[in-house]
Amino acid sequence: SLVATLCSPQFLCIDQSTTSSDGALLDDYALASRLSYFLWNSMPDDGLLELAAAGKLRDPAVRGSEATRMLADPRSSRFIEQFANQWLLNPGFDAVAVNEQIFRGFTHRTKAELRKETLAFFSEVLRGDLSALNFVDSDFMMLNNALAHHYGVPGIAHADVRRVPAVERRGGALTHSSVLIATGTGEKSHPFRRGAWVLERILGAPPPPPPPVAPALPKEDPQFSQRPLPEQLKIHSKDAACVSCHSRLDPWGLALENYNAIGLWRTDYRPESKAQVVSTSSLPDRTEIDGAAGLKRVILEQKQELFLRNLTRKTLAYALGRRLDATDEPAIESLLASLRENDLRFRHLLMATIKHQAFEQL
Repeated sequence: SLVATLCSPQFLCIDQSTTSSDGALLDDYALASRLSYFLWNSMPDDGLLELAAAGKLRDPAVRGSEATRMLADPRSSRFIEQFANQWLLNPGFDAVAVNEQIFRGFTHRTKAELRKETLAFFSEVLRGDLSALNFVDSDFMMLNNALAHHYGVPGIAHADVRRVPAVERRGGALTHSSVLIATGTGEKSHPFRRGAWVLERILGAPPPPPPPVAPALPKEDPQFSQRPLPEQLKIHSKDAACVSCHSRLDPWGLALENYNAIGLWRTDYRPESKAQVVSTSSLPDRTEIDGAAGLKRVILEQKQELFLRNLTRKTLAYALGRRLDATDEPAIESLLASLRENDLRFRHLLMATIKHQAFEQL
């Protein structure tokens, strides 16, 4: 019996196949599970099960009230960790091994603190009922003494991660060291990966996969490998098989080139070489991007709709526990309209998703 239980898909997986009498909506207990696994990453508690038994979770106001209660519970930290990791950090952060011979003083403890910064920042936007645009640029950072030491910010002595005014060249998740590490190699920055991250994670416009005939960078050539990476990419993208992708990707990543492989500011690639970092670029539509500040400005002023739509799609997909398709577009448009009417507050997007009819559907 125990083996049968442990092997059962209904035990191992979240079962969303149980529907109401009309077959179009989740039944009450499946609805309770969807809400619980969305915000707690765990099974429903007694309160949710009682509401499911009484059929009250069909009422959007009741779901909203329960969501408020659940977000106040410590278990909601699981949502913050899972959603922020999947959206902003992705598996790349854990996979990248920072070369501690190059970056003296950087340890696995530093890396753990950098993850805390991103999770604390996400939590601040959610719990502080702040605009989602803070993910792109903000006037605050989340620091403790270890993080302040990493970034070179003076006057921070507390060990817990707290909100502090953002220093120059920081603010928003795009310049978090955790994000910049996840999109690098552990030794060098990587404009191509960073550009792909901006397009996919921020703008929701993932680049196409490289063509099968695309040549690799000739790392074995010392004259080529000693060039700054932007120059390598410029030479590489002259190949007809590469130019279509690189023209779309490189400008977004080059804007972050002033941040090295561990996310610290630099003006030269190597002090002894005096090769200055170039972080200006042009998009295919000839829009000029001047460094990280210019990148944030372009996203906020010209690409804001793409960012908000992408965040809405990711929130809805995470809430429903499945990939979205064309049938979800009306729900996305409805949630976007609600987000705009409520000062672009991320917490409101979360609550509106839970109250939406799409939350009850398969």
